[in-house]
Amino acid sequence: MRLHSKSHTGCTQCKRRKVKVRPCCYPFVVRRDLTALQCDEELPACGTCVRRQTRCSFLEVTQPSGSPRYYACGEPEQLNVTTVTERSPEALLEIDLTHFFLIETLPTILEPATRQEIWRRSIFPYDGLTHSVNLDAHLATAAMHKIAIAHSTTLEDTKYLEYAIEKQSRVLETFVPMLSHPTPEDTRTLFALAALVTVWSFASRSLPSQLNIVSRMPFETTRSTPSEPTRQRQLSDLISIMKISRGIGAVVDQCRPWFKDQGLAGMIQSRNIPAQPWGMEAWRALDELFDHIENGSNYKSRLDMYAAAIHRTKNFLQGFSADTKSHVAMGWPVGLPQLFMKAVSDHEAPALVITAFWGACVFAEPYWWAQGWGRGVISEIESYLPQAWRRHLEWPFRLLAIRKPVWRL
Repeated sequence: MRLHSKSHTGCTQCKRRKVKVRPCCYPFVVRRDLTALQCDEELPACGTCVRRQTRCSFLEVTQPSGSPRYYACGEPEQLNVTTVTERSPEALLEIDLTHFFLIETLPTILEPATRQEIWRRSIFPYDGLTHSVNLDAHLATAAMHKIAIAHSTTLEDTKYLEYAIEKQSRVLETFVPMLSHPTPEDTRTLFALAALVTVWSFASRSLPSQLNIVSRMPFETTRSTPSEPTRQRQLSDLISIMKISRGIGAVVDQCRPWFKDQGLAGMIQSRNIPAQPWGMEAWRALDELFDHIENGSNYKSRLDMYAAAIHRTKNFLQGFSADTKSHVAMGWPVGLPQLFMKAVSDHEAPALVITAFWGACVFAEPYWWAQGWGRGVISEIESYLPQAWRRHLEWPFRLLAIRKPVWRL
């Protein structure tokens, strides 16, 4: 069964371009500006051709056998462009960003495809259209994605930057108070905003400074001083992002009992994923790290904490080697205990090594929101480690294809 409406009587140009609409994929467009994506069959020229400034076949003399349907009255001196001017630039921009988010951005922040489908059908149409702040968050994320992959400062990019800055500020003004008082009615909105704001925090390093939210969230963060070298700021920023993720995740966990009623159960269901060969190699490296903690270090008093963190990281690596990479990548910090976060902030060697395993996996992937991290932050972690602990970075170094560590020369 066809899921889109299709005109069989539209102009030749629209039929050649196969202009059509998929309501299930373009809920925002259906509500706001459906005519922008289909032939409206207006005379003397359809709105789509007027907008594209192309000659419409309706302007040509058409007289089939029998009673004529249309009579051409010659080429007008000037086309009627009211159908274009009636649509504001912001409306056209939002159509562009809606399409881009659903087709291009969503697959980069949520896996597998089954969860993307839940988002498209249960989150975006429901909350994206009834809660304006949620729609703002979706479109701001799409604008950030466009900015991150453009690598230029054209007028077109400036348009996306201005839009993202405006919508991001509005979203944060609403989202932060929501974290203090979650309700069943806000479950979908809170879940969507939590995921998107987490993406913003990771993307802060690859976006213009106006969109950096690391210092704007209401959670304790680790700020570097202006005199601190740029290389030395990556770890402190990463720790801040981990704390932001934990803070948001703790609030979302409060909403879990409401997920089933809101049609979101599929977003949090665990799956049995077989371990992959490269994941097993990382497991062995983590086992060696645990042996070092247990038998040859000053961290025996925190053995249980590190055992739990290593177990979580093993599960993360197993999931990351399958088809849930981005979802697991941003979810790993959420379940970490506060004591572990303090150990990372204090630059304890085992905590830094465990963080390096996670960071290497995340930043080895070509995600737009992970640009600007990777090698720099792992190299910085190495600089904080005593010589005896640096050998445990062999696997993260190899995954990121970084130069051979000095302790291996």
